[in-house]
Amino acid sequence: MKKPIAGIIVAFVVGIFGLIWSGAVLFHTLYGTPSSTEAALSQTFPSLQIKTNLGQSLALMGYAVLIIGALMAYQNHPTGAKVVRVTSYFMIAVTIVLVVITFIVVTGAEAWPTLDAPTKGALIGGLVGGAIGAFLQWGLLLFLFRIRTSSGARENDTPPQLNRQTSDTPVGEKFTNTSDDKFYDEVARELQEKSMVAGLWTKAYAEMGGDDAKARALYIKYRVAQLAEANRQRLEEERLSKKRSEEQKRAAKEEAERRERTMFHRIIHWIIGFITGLLTICFALCGVGLIVASFTEHSDDFAGEIIGGIVLLFIAFLCALATMHCSRETQW
Repeated sequence: MKKPIAGIIVAFVVGIFGLIWSGAVLFHTLYGTPSSTEAALSQTFPSLQIKTNLGQSLALMGYAVLIIGALMAYQNHPTGAKVVRVTSYFMIAVTIVLVVITFIVVTGAEAWPTLDAPTKGALIGGLVGGAIGAFLQWGLLLFLFRIRTSSGARENDTPPQLNRQTSDTPVGEKFTNTSDDKFYDEVARELQEKSMVAGLWTKAYAEMGGDDAKARALYIKYRVAQLAEANRQRLEEERLSKKRSEEQKRAAKEEAERRERTMFHRIIHWIIGFITGLLTICFALCGVGLIVASFTEHSDDFAGEIIGGIVLLFIAFLCALATMHCSRETQW
């Protein structure tokens, strides 16, 4: 299977830069000092902060899996390209959901009617622009890792058709299909040396009623057909023997590649399981903390924080399922 070199390079670049960018944004949001614009947005749209943290967390997970999928594809792992495609579809779906949620949160806020037209345009424009950029990015990866079908079969895929002659083929037809003079030379030598095949000569002699000349002519037909059939069987046995030898070599090579893939498969699943395990803990703690904070701090956006906490717990549950699956795949 041919490697999608261009797709692997793009996936590595997008994954690394996306991982750095999402991590930096999430770190700044959680621990950094917000700018005046960020503070104003957080004050105007309190739920927007939850959406931002959720989006960047999912982006971190998506870019991490993207890098792993690109690495698998580079190593010719059979599911490498599929991992990239599934991740791209997932991130496109996440982008759509987050865009819809953000639009509802922003336009449904009490402060939205009080904003002037340029501010509204800037908010909607930034939202649409970010969505278009995400669609282009993940759509490009889907195109580069698309499923390719070969239009032509390999030469070795279709075995050559043999002009096999069955046992009920008339002797005259076998005779007319034989074009190799070496069989006639061998029969002529047998007749000169009186070393004919006894059973075949007796059959020809009996069918010709004891006429020696006619028996010799019929013996030639029988014997040439017999030699041609023996030669065909010999060639067929050689072909089958060569085919079996090639199949054994191919099977040994595939077994060696399978063992190598199995080792790499376990290592990749261990890495993915480790990442999803960490994400499970992070999302679970964030979800529980958000729900607890909504009750203890009496936030103005109580319902939004509860919904956000439930969403984070659901994502933690999905990550836990992925961790369990990877754990099973890494068992020896």
